[in-house]
Amino acid sequence: MLVARDGGSPALSATMETVVMVIDANDHAPRFDRSQYEFDVRENEAIGTLIGQVMATDDDDGDNALITYSFSTRTQVYFTSVLWTFTLLLN
Repeated sequence: MLVARDGGSPALSATMETVVMVIDANDHAPRFDRSQYEFDVRENEAIGTLIGQVMATDDDDGDNALITYSFSTRTQVYFTSVLWTFTLLLN
């Protein structure tokens, strides 16, 4: 309950019920479903061929649970990311 009082004499007051919402903290690190992934690609594989999928999860709630996948800037690989699954396609 929130109470507001003025400085008058006699003092007047008003009360209001308050709801406190606890927002999830970013307190869980993402986890991959495997410790290592290995994919084989033939040199003549067609562009757009599915090479493999990588999956990670995060126990946080809301935006804190969203996962982004990326490679280092030196890697010349193109990929798509849909929700929490990383799909590697040949390009």
